[in-house]
Amino acid sequence: MKVWDLGTKKDTQSLKGNTDEMKGLVYHQGTVYVTDAKFNKEKKLLEYEIRVWEAKGNKEGKPLKGHSDPIDCLAIDKDGKTLYSGSADQTVKVWDLPGGKDTNTIKAHTAPVMGIALSKDGTRLATAGADGSVKIWEAKTGKEYAAFKIEREVKTIDPKTKKESTAKEAGRAFNCVAFSPDGKRLAAGNMDGFIKVYDVDAKKELHDLKAHEGVWAVAYSPDGSLLATGGLDQTIKLWDPAGKDVRTIKAHFGTVTTVTFSPDGGQLASGGLDGLVKIWAVKK
Repeated sequence: MKVWDLGTKKDTQSLKGNTDEMKGLVYHQGTVYVTDAKFNKEKKLLEYEIRVWEAKGNKEGKPLKGHSDPIDCLAIDKDGKTLYSGSADQTVKVWDLPGGKDTNTIKAHTAPVMGIALSKDGTRLATAGADGSVKIWEAKTGKEYAAFKIEREVKTIDPKTKKESTAKEAGRAFNCVAFSPDGKRLAAGNMDGFIKVYDVDAKKELHDLKAHEGVWAVAYSPDGSLLATGGLDQTIKLWDPAGKDVRTIKAHFGTVTTVTFSPDGGQLASGGLDGLVKIWAVKK
């Protein structure tokens, strides 16, 4: 895990992971929370944990423990008082900060939780599941607010009659979710290459976009005027609020796994399986 100085383009701090993949990371006022695992001297897995690191002082705090399977994603509220973690154990845990007390466990999906997002006001939590569903929760209580599933049409041919028929079956995993800044829309990307945009208050689908062959990353610009997505085709796409594709960036030499806007919306950072972090100028 590295912290970069954007002016000099050099890493200023670094934290060595115990595993090859530190998938989930949030940064709040100098404190980093990052997913990892702990091993003994014989390299036998002991437990999964969220490591707490004061980046400025390069001091590591007490890790958060409780998940029984790998932890894939994290979200933190704007005050830095509550942390949410999604895991392959199919749950989301709610942590009270800075103490790190586990205050609630949400049985979120019937398969691994692949992505989570918190609305700007902290009232709602969204989860993306490998079970092909997206859910919205009341963040404070863990009560389910809305649920969406993806379906795809599959064509089959009867071997005897040679007649073709079409049936619907559950879609593949959702990997990522993101709330618009006003919390009224939720974008979700899945492995079939669909980007679903939902109306949160009406609990209905607004747009059905198709891109990337498989979608691994979604993010809204701070003013909500752009949606950025990335995926298996190694590109980043920018969409307007109506769902129009306004720009395509040939970004990486591997799957684009994450995208995020700068606070002023003028830059977009992306990470890929090619081991690169890139920063792009955003022109509207």
